[in-house]
Amino acid sequence: MKTPDLIKRLALVAAISLSPLSHAVYADVIPSVGAFASDGSVYAGESPDTHKPLYATPTDAPDLVSWSDATKYCSGLQSFGHTDWRVPSKKELAVLYEDRKALALNDTFKESGDSAGWYWSSTEHEGNQAWVQSFSDGKQNYDYQDDKSSLRCVR
Repeated sequence: MKTPDLIKRLALVAAISLSPLSHAVYADVIPSVGAFASDGSVYAGESPDTHKPLYATPTDAPDLVSWSDATKYCSGLQSFGHTDWRVPSKKELAVLYEDRKALALNDTFKESGDSAGWYWSSTEHEGNQAWVQSFSDGKQNYDYQDDKSSLRCVR
């Protein structure tokens, strides 16, 4: 865990501990990374883009998809009582990679070196390319949007 995240969590825990509802509130305010949320999605940490909780589907999309199919798949996903699913940004993919071994996320990402081990981001690169992240070694690169890669939706 990064030091600023730890400091934020400790400050919040101290403030919440003074509340008579501390145990119930704490579970809802700061879930454990990788824990299932009450709706069945997985808390994946804080989005570095929105600074709000980041939730992921517990599994990948069923098939390898092109970038445009990835955006269509996530935006059309109606799962866990939500319809606001989307392809993660480049920075959010890095969070998913960092937390890939946490609780319910453990062993759910493909980590092979081929296309299956690379995940789409919503962050476009020049021309008809978008950023992808390897879950075998954490490297980020860009790929042509017509190529097929794995996909994990977030909200």
